[in-house]
Amino acid sequence: MKSVLRKISLGGLLRISVDAFDKGQAYKDRMEVSKKNVDVFMGYIKALPV
Repeated sequence: MKSVLRKISLGGLLRISVDAFDKGQAYKDRMEVSKKNVDVFMGYIKALPV
């Protein structure tokens, strides 16, 4: 009985950690994209004849 519980808890932990990792990656990707957008935006502003 204990080994079954241990397997379930390990599987649950693994799933939680994978889920958290995916969320972290998605967040990092979003931050990268927004940083690129800001860079592009700043490039546009610098390119404007002021």
